Amino acid sequence: MVEVRLEEPWTDWGRSGGVLVAGDERALWEVPTMAPRLARRALDAVVARVGEGISLSDALLETGDVGAPHILEVHHVGEGILVVDDTGTIGVDDAATSLKLVMGLAARQRRVIVVAGALDFDGDSDYDN
Repeated sequence: MVEVRLEEPWTDWGRSGGVLVAGDERALWEVPTMAPRLARRALDAVVARVGEGISLSDALLETGDVGAPHILEVHHVGEGILVVDDTGTIGVDDAATSLKLVMGLAARQRRVIVVAGALDFDGDSDYDN
């Protein structure tokens, strides 16, 4: 089995990435999220495909932006103005993480608009109370 490693990881406003290495293959990798849990989910999808025997480059083409739509999507709509689409976040723990990340964004912007979706209070989180 070929091991996939993430080298030179980086995070910027609304994006994360790095260099993926699998055997002799190296490829730039980028996902449209700053949230570590979502970047990990996208990376896990690539690792799974490589584990099934396909090349790293083909795995990157197939997986694309797995799990990213409507979860901490950051849109720059004007100077110092951001819209954060978090309508895809369902779990309360994930919503709390999103709020922490948005607080970091808000410290550097004039205005931040956050659009959130419905939350599932399933009793599995300390935040459910």
